[in-house]
Amino acid sequence: MTSDGRWIFLECNPSGQWAWLEDEIGLPLIPAFADLLERGITT
Repeated sequence: MTSDGRWIFLECNPSGQWAWLEDEIGLPLIPAFADLLERGITT
């Protein structure tokens, strides 16, 4: 829950079923997700 009372849901799928998408579209999704997790998600 955020400081202003909003709930946030983050699915952590250890199977990595979305990982194929990075190769398919040619975008660096894994580094982008890691960056979000390190910085935190802000709106």
